[in-house]
Amino acid sequence: LFHRPIIDTMHRQWPGIDIVEYDSATAPGYHALMATVLRVTAGPFDSDERANIAPVLVLNVAFGLALVGVVYIFASRLAGPWPAFVLCLPVATSKYILGATAFLTTDNLAWLLVAIALGLAAFSRAKPVSLLGAGLVATLGVGVRQIMVWSAGPAVLAGVLESPLAKL
Repeated sequence: LFHRPIIDTMHRQWPGIDIVEYDSATAPGYHALMATVLRVTAGPFDSDERANIAPVLVLNVAFGLALVGVVYIFASRLAGPWPAFVLCLPVATSKYILGATAFLTTDNLAWLLVAIALGLAAFSRAKPVSLLGAGLVATLGVGVRQIMVWSAGPAVLAGVLESPLAKL
């Protein structure tokens, strides 16, 4: 009920989406992405009726599934496939994750991007490409939920630990 009007407003404004003066305390990334999906699937905004929201809902479900999948992939690197499956059950059955999958919210996309950033920083060799990837994904996460700015920290720390500064 909260995010749909913002998505509709951005759909109406597309491609000149106003990311400064809009009705949300969160960063505009999620809403702009969903408005773009509506533009691609439903076409220009029709003031007489709202666009078919089904593609946006499907994408929202995909974010929840992808979040669980990414957590599983990185957990299986340490624990193996079956222990990782068991470790991911609380994530997959979390009321928080399920609720954000069932309803239009920014949460699962933001946490998906954070999980990727943390996985790249913590479970990959600290090579420039993986650290840049982690930083890019963390930046996208901030574009969805600005409070996720902390997720850049592990990539920076991993880079410092692999640099000559680690000797200090």
